[in-house]
Amino acid sequence: MVIKCTSDGKQNSSLSIMLKCRQSVDHVACQLREKKEQIRVDRLFHALDKMSVSSENGDNQQESNKCTSSNSSIFTSDEYLYTLLAYCTHCYRIFSVEKETGVQYQQGLDYDVCDQCVTVMKTLHPSVHTFSKIPSVEPLAKLVHDYYHLDITCNGCSLKSFNGKRYQCGECSPTYNLCENCFGKKHTHHKFKYIQNPTLCAQNQQTLAIRTLSLVEKNSDCNWRDSITGWTKSDAEKILKQGKKIVQIYEKKIKETENKNKRELKAAQRRLKDSNPRILDAIEDANRRLLLSSIL
Repeated sequence: MVIKCTSDGKQNSSLSIMLKCRQSVDHVACQLREKKEQIRVDRLFHALDKMSVSSENGDNQQESNKCTSSNSSIFTSDEYLYTLLAYCTHCYRIFSVEKETGVQYQQGLDYDVCDQCVTVMKTLHPSVHTFSKIPSVEPLAKLVHDYYHLDITCNGCSLKSFNGKRYQCGECSPTYNLCENCFGKKHTHHKFKYIQNPTLCAQNQQTLAIRTLSLVEKNSDCNWRDSITGWTKSDAEKILKQGKKIVQIYEKKIKETENKNKRELKAAQRRLKDSNPRILDAIEDANRRLLLSSIL
């Protein structure tokens, strides 16, 4: 049996020990790259499993198949890459809030339940306890779409810090980015890959980290490792802290940009008033009339 090391591109035959990443399911590295790969996955909070590559030993072959049988990962799923995630605090199933509404506990506890567990709640909770549907998914979908790719410029339309989906050329250097409006219309001779918004990534990683910490507490084992994410308690704590920092930086930059835009708008209005007061008065009067008509 021959497996290609995706770290250095070399072929590895029988009796080799390979390292398979739990999160990046297509990534397999040879043992010679173990030290370098471990530094890399620690930085990404990924986990490596050793697997034997042997066509002569039945047990090793079975273990190899066991390691490579998974064709999907939570980190490569559409739900993780494109939508906000949530998890059921009863069965711990992960789901997209845009595809499944779920219900919220109304007695003051942070307790969200997926659609599949709603009927079970009636038998586990007193009749006086109530659950309500999580608010409409449309605002949540809009929230994800409105995340800005700060400090990124679309090379198609020159729009800076655009929102929506971002695509990056896999062949051009330095990077060539397109917004969702230009993707498929410009630079079509090269292949592009979708780049997840860092803020969306941070939000989803925080959700997964909180889920892992909850499961660690439930299992009463600090060394317990989540089979879906590959994270331990220490991994989840680091990721939660890192995710909060990314979101805080994003919110701070957005606030700074809003304040800067307000200052520039006021400065422009002052310049306009100084140059031609009547034009500005006419604009303000038209805005007042428009606001009044919308209220009536």
